Amino acid sequence: MAIVLFLCAFIIWLNFIRGYPRIIRTTMLWEPPAHSPGKPLIAVIEMGCDESFPQLWRSMGCFINELADANIAILHYRNVTPGSIASLNPAAVILTGYHQELARYSQDEMHGFFEFLSQTDVPVLGICGGHQFMGLAFGSSIVGMGFEERGYFRISIRREDPIFAGISRMPLVYDWHSLKLDRVPPGFLLLGDNEHCIQAMRHEHRPLYGVQFHPEFADRAYPDSTLMVKNFMVQAGIPLRRSSPE
Repeated sequence: MAIVLFLCAFIIWLNFIRGYPRIIRTTMLWEPPAHSPGKPLIAVIEMGCDESFPQLWRSMGCFINELADANIAILHYRNVTPGSIASLNPAAVILTGYHQELARYSQDEMHGFFEFLSQTDVPVLGICGGHQFMGLAFGSSIVGMGFEERGYFRISIRREDPIFAGISRMPLVYDWHSLKLDRVPPGFLLLGDNEHCIQAMRHEHRPLYGVQFHPEFADRAYPDSTLMVKNFMVQAGIPLRRSSPE
């Protein structure tokens, strides 16, 4: 009986994880490699409000590790302050997405994180939920869409920017969200959108970017969003790996 129950549970679990992008399934045990002297550091900020599956910092960290010849440090947003980031001296900061209900978040717990965003000149790239929280930090609201946008969608580029170097006017990206920003926050520029929401934005004067889509979930057959991340790394002065995926 125990074997039958185990097999049933395994089949249910297998069917469950098949619904997630491949990189989540293949990086469930990923950990940051040991740091190498002399390499720049990228800080990946876990924006999930708990440790529930899926742990998006693992898929994001592995994705960044494949692209950038850099060290990687993982921090939880609750531990982010201007001082904690300054102590790491990162060349860039990446904000992950999240899959928890917005009601699970406390504004008090995000005070240090918002303070960091309001002050930093370090290049920051917010992904999906990280993009939304970046907008929230600067005066936008996070609102429901009434449906889930999940899969590959084309977006329209509305403004030229170095992050789009080498990319077509309507890149194909992987979205997975049911929340969005209600508007471009004050001090930011709209870079790209689709009929559903803001898809890319940038601060007018500082290297702060937000994208609603998930570059780490895109298949290698659809390289547009991966190239955007590479362009961001180049702007931050981070060397790319020669064998990084296109």
